[in-house]
Amino acid sequence: MSFPFEISFALLSIPLLSLILGWVFCFRDKFLKYSLALRVIELFSGFLLLLYVFLNKSFEFNFFSGTFFSTLQIYFGLRADELSVVILSMILFLSLCIFKYSIRYFDGDPNKYRFFKDYQFTIFFVVLLVLSNNLLMFFLAWHGISYGLHKLLLYYPNRPKAILAANKKWFVSRIGDCSLLIAIILTYYFFNTLNFSELISISHNSEAMTQLQNEKYSSFIGVFVAIGALAKSAQFPFHFWLPETMETPTPVSALMHAGIINAGGFLILRFSPILIHATFFHTILSIIGGFTAVFAALVMMTQTDIKKQLAYSTISQLGFMMIQCGIGAYTFALFHMIAHGFYKAYSFLSTPSILEENKAPKRNLSNFGLIFSYSVSLFFILIAFFQKELPFNSAQFIYVGILILALTQVIGSRKELIFALKKNPLYSGLFFVISISLYLFFEFEVSKKFKYIFPSDFDSGIINMISTIFIFVLFSFGIYLAKLIQDISNSNSKKIWVFFWNGGYIPAISSKLFKKE
Repeated sequence: MSFPFEISFALLSIPLLSLILGWVFCFRDKFLKYSLALRVIELFSGFLLLLYVFLNKSFEFNFFSGTFFSTLQIYFGLRADELSVVILSMILFLSLCIFKYSIRYFDGDPNKYRFFKDYQFTIFFVVLLVLSNNLLMFFLAWHGISYGLHKLLLYYPNRPKAILAANKKWFVSRIGDCSLLIAIILTYYFFNTLNFSELISISHNSEAMTQLQNEKYSSFIGVFVAIGALAKSAQFPFHFWLPETMETPTPVSALMHAGIINAGGFLILRFSPILIHATFFHTILSIIGGFTAVFAALVMMTQTDIKKQLAYSTISQLGFMMIQCGIGAYTFALFHMIAHGFYKAYSFLSTPSILEENKAPKRNLSNFGLIFSYSVSLFFILIAFFQKELPFNSAQFIYVGILILALTQVIGSRKELIFALKKNPLYSGLFFVISISLYLFFEFEVSKKFKYIFPSDFDSGIINMISTIFIFVLFSFGIYLAKLIQDISNSNSKKIWVFFWNGGYIPAISSKLFKKE
């Protein structure tokens, strides 16, 4: 047991050591070499921790305990389980890549050492958030991340747009902080503990969870958890600050979009064991996530600035993640979070290549593509209503039908589809088989590793099915609007294009509220 303890202690202490080195050697280039070496050691220890947990089991070490308000006992320490080590490995890898990129990006900048200090400060609290073993440490790290990001957003303090974006972010963050604090207070009131290990143990007690469901305790907690997560992950109506952060350096954007903004999803995954029966909580996530995904995707289609396109892409993708949490597909939400994190870091760190890709001609939505995708999608929706024995809930089948609507963008005419299948029948068949195999492997094998962390007895119920059908209708309406936006010859289409180009005028309204006369 001493081996994982040393790794855990290193994971927590090395970022702090990097921060201390940043303050001490802030006037020397040697600092960057030392800190980069520490990033490599950090990543190596994170991968070792990942292997240990998946090959053995999760573990927890308590450094000390404290008693507050005479009855509240909290064990301060580190918790390494399947969820934390997967997210930690992603964060450490992205941290290393962004740090290495930043060395060249800020070469010659006299204020670069201030960036590296704030960067390491933020990463330290991200690591603390992921490894926290109780909700009090989680909240302190949550607030520390917000403070560190605020300082990074103000790297250019003389730029008015940067200050405006930072002020918007500060306001939204306080809403999220207050909501999370209320959720933590309610959690202690109902469960008499703030330690994650005890909360997970309670979630596996069927008698306790039945009482929780009957007394609707989880619904009260779920509402505030949802608000905190939606605010942290820039979901509607808290999304308006993210597209305004164009004045920040590229490494800050990469860190924010690839890592920090996923904290809202991580919050939901951490609370998922005790919110399994919170129907209203899951409904909120599904509906708001669905609306945000459609709205942000339509806005992204009209943007000409690459950073705004990527910002609305992030908002839309996190909307999909909220839908996945809302239908109980927590493992896939985690997978989506990781995949999106790597993709978005690559997008920001290789913006020139993204600009070249944007010059390629865009494919318009074809009528055949719509008919084909809706035919396949409705097939899965019918299965959702009639399946009983399959190991998926009905809402998840409807969500698969929603995802299949993406084929409208891929499939052109009927001749193109037939030509593609005839030209590469072997590759087309292999792609289909591999895709289905990976899906089934992830669902039945990988998900087993998370069965103790994520609740497996999620019942979508009639309310969740109705909300998912509503999302399907919402996506269908979004496809209709997307087709209108592409038809620039229509006068109504131009009005719709202008509306979404302005982000529904929400950024402009928020700017008037936050600007100081």
